Amino acid sequence: MFIYETKVHEQWIDYNEHMNVAFYYYAFEAAAIELWGFIGVDQTHRTNEEIEIETKEGHIQFIQEASIGDSLRIESQIFHVSEKALLLGQEMFCGENILCRFGSFTEIISRKFGQPRALSKEVFDEALSVKISGSDLPDWFVRRVGINRSR
Repeated sequence: MFIYETKVHEQWIDYNEHMNVAFYYYAFEAAAIELWGFIGVDQTHRTNEEIEIETKEGHIQFIQEASIGDSLRIESQIFHVSEKALLLGQEMFCGENILCRFGSFTEIISRKFGQPRALSKEVFDEALSVKISGSDLPDWFVRRVGINRSR
């Protein structure tokens, strides 16, 4: 597991005085970029290799609101590693309270060709070394969007 910490800044607050939806994504993206850096795909590597990281698909689940000044902890886990991509699960906490979850499919893209590019052996091996053991995804990760009709 990789842990990223940040605070809710004043400019992240919406008209309801809670963290704006866009900044949940922003915080998760910042945590994901740090995780990619941890496994070897930092800014220097991306510049030298002419690659970028793209989130191709994601699902977010809001649980509780964050407010200005809250300290946030994002726990990121790699659930699957392929030749060109990672399946990431992230959970955002304020203290012990879970605020939000985000599951995403991210991959490396060649800037020159705009196509997915294989991870280097070193990055692939490092991703495997921090990948969560087991193959089952948590229920929240595979949850379908829908309306609960039982109410």
